[in-house]
Amino acid sequence: MIPGFLPIFYPIPLFFSRGNYLLGFGHGFASPFRGFFHLLRHPALWRVTIPQIALHLLLMLFAIVFLVLGISFLAIAIHQVIPEEWHWHWKEAIVLITAGMMAIAVTGSSWLAVSWLVCGSFQTSLARHVGKTVRLSMVPLDENDWYGELFQNLRGLAWMIGGNLTILLLHFIPVIGSIAAILLGLWFNWNILGTEYCDFPWNLKGFDDEQKKEWAKSYRGQLLGLGASVFFLNFIPFVGSLMLTCAVIGSVLLYDDLEGIKETPKKRKKQKKKASKKSDSEENATPETSEMESSS
Repeated sequence: MIPGFLPIFYPIPLFFSRGNYLLGFGHGFASPFRGFFHLLRHPALWRVTIPQIALHLLLMLFAIVFLVLGISFLAIAIHQVIPEEWHWHWKEAIVLITAGMMAIAVTGSSWLAVSWLVCGSFQTSLARHVGKTVRLSMVPLDENDWYGELFQNLRGLAWMIGGNLTILLLHFIPVIGSIAAILLGLWFNWNILGTEYCDFPWNLKGFDDEQKKEWAKSYRGQLLGLGASVFFLNFIPFVGSLMLTCAVIGSVLLYDDLEGIKETPKKRKKQKKKASKKSDSEENATPETSEMESSS
């Protein structure tokens, strides 16, 4: 499907995003919003979408309550432990802000982990329904492969937590380390989130790990754009639950956009070599062999 101009949220034609990294990034970034418009055009998808949105909202509500209570108890405990000369001082404020940021990070990671694990089956089902609406060719669904999906979610979560903890060490380097940590952290999280959401159409097509790496390398701009959009949507309470669900729809639409050019240069070279070998063998075939083949 080659889309044209969509209002407001999709101003980039696919033709120009194919070979341009920045426009490809915009193409991926607009995918959740395109997913929202696709959801409006296909009301039947709400039947699969509503349970996932409800779970997201419920988990987010628990996360917010847990975060508020956790920061309150943490502030009281810190105020009682730190020296009295620090009370109502800038040093106490720094300690409380640091502890609050750590609490937010832990809560956000926990919410993301639980949402990935709990909503994974709903997201897979939604992606398959979206694939049917765009007539995407898909491999048969293996209902017994739930452990493979769980392993993929846990692996992605482990990469995200481990990578972010490693990147945090850069903050010990004054100024330059903090700037590098922010930039590297954004790139890392966008890449992980983009890969996780592109995994839905990849699984629909039955891609193995090598094919996934090759596709991601060919369309890195689109993948990072999708990951960046998901990253920022995670920080929007309640509305983000709807748009994160639309990001699943958008990932399938993004793959469908690029399906016609999904073959990488390496594959094209292999196909050209096979075609040339086949033509050479046909040209070198003798009349006797061709007569024998025809008679047989």
